Amino acid sequence: MVGGRCARSRRRRAHHGAADDVTVQRDLERRTAELTEHLRLALAAGDMGTWRWDEDSGSVLWDERKEAMFGLEPGTFDGSFEMWASSVHPDDRAEVLAVVEAAVSERSSYQIEHRIVLPDGTVRWIEGRGSVTGRPAR
Repeated sequence: MVGGRCARSRRRRAHHGAADDVTVQRDLERRTAELTEHLRLALAAGDMGTWRWDEDSGSVLWDERKEAMFGLEPGTFDGSFEMWASSVHPDDRAEVLAVVEAAVSERSSYQIEHRIVLPDGTVRWIEGRGSVTGRPAR
């Protein structure tokens, strides 16, 4: 002890840190959550599903509503363009593929009504819409 104090207590303690204003980030996160919920409600109200196709890799991503529309259990769509194309009714397949290919080559949107065949053999009419955005088609 030195002068009634422990030598350790005389050491200076320094704390270093940084602070950043994250208000903008928090507002963006809140707004994103609100928009996500609005989209979810709109899709549910319209009984619609969403998808994204990456033409380069051939991978296709479907949401659960889209899978249900095609008679699939959640998570059972294999993510391939071929699986989607094979679900299009054979009598409509050539026309649907031609419409999609034209939209890709013209970098445009498309809309087409066609039949699909569910895994249990049920035939269902759907309306397909898509837009080419950048490299992937959506």
